[in-house]
Amino acid sequence: MQSISASYPRFFFTVLLVFSFLFSVAEAHHIVMHNGPFGGVVLALIVDPIRTDTLYIGVFGQGIFKSTDGGLHWQQRNQGLNNLQVLALAIDEQTPTTLFAGTDAGVFKSRDGGESWQQSGTGIEDRNVRTLVVHPQTPDLLYAGTDQGVFRSLEGGKQWQQINQGLSHWDVRALAINPVQPHILYAATFGGIFKSTEGGESWKFSSTGLPTLQIRALTIDPHQPEILYAGTVGGGIFESKDGGESWQAKNQGFSTLPTVLSLAVAPLRPSVFYASTISGVFRYTHSSAKWNFLENGVHLTVTFLVVDPRHPKTLYAGSGGLLFKSADGGETWMNIVQHVIDTQETSSAGRP
Repeated sequence: MQSISASYPRFFFTVLLVFSFLFSVAEAHHIVMHNGPFGGVVLALIVDPIRTDTLYIGVFGQGIFKSTDGGLHWQQRNQGLNNLQVLALAIDEQTPTTLFAGTDAGVFKSRDGGESWQQSGTGIEDRNVRTLVVHPQTPDLLYAGTDQGVFRSLEGGKQWQQINQGLSHWDVRALAINPVQPHILYAATFGGIFKSTEGGESWKFSSTGLPTLQIRALTIDPHQPEILYAGTVGGGIFESKDGGESWQAKNQGFSTLPTVLSLAVAPLRPSVFYASTISGVFRYTHSSAKWNFLENGVHLTVTFLVVDPRHPKTLYAGSGGLLFKSADGGETWMNIVQHVIDTQETSSAGRP
């Protein structure tokens, strides 16, 4: 058997080659690469629906960061957040100072705009929480998508209950809630899409027309909530016009069917929506009736995409340790993660 000491030089050389390749790609695309805020990877972002210059990002391994000037400056906000592996964020739109963070060990809650955090109840503390949804009318009602299915809290996160009746695949990657009829929920899994018409009490398989059942992204048109969009692994994007009962491909404009990691509909521009993929960001408009690659500045795998709820041309895109912002609907992008790194010394008091 080869010794560790003998194999180490080969391993080290391989690592150097990988990093050399990544930096050469970045240089070719004029992209500045960083390890992210204090060495972490940005996996989630939410925008305050009232004060839209207030942003929160979840950084895997480094916790929560907050900006009150649209991303120009950031401060770490981890008081009480004793698990820093942040995977998902959600906000109470009625009381935007109430936030929820999903981690690889349960849910944390903040009641003061991220200044402090508390472990959110029992029943979910050992779960890998990938997605969180707050009921739009009853914000004490929460749903969490995890590696063990869907969990629900009726008390603002005090206690959680697993609600998997009819959910034959528990590997939940995304949740979507009907904003008009919030008892209707959808869960995207690696075994298809499931629908509940009774607040998660039971689920039914709702994937007719999907050629692949590996679903990574799911979103609802806020103006026509019977219309949904699903992003797949290697199969592109599919649309349902009947509340998930059937699905049709919506891949016009793609030269190669992409793996889709995130979908977003512009709240004030329902004719425009976006997809983040393993090769960048695409935009679809009803006028063009096809997907167009937004190539000016983002050429990397984009793990999430968020549209400002009041300024529909303002977008945020996360890619590994990078965070990009666009103020013109994705035509051009600015890497704002550099501003996070620049605050490392001034915000050290906020570290855990």
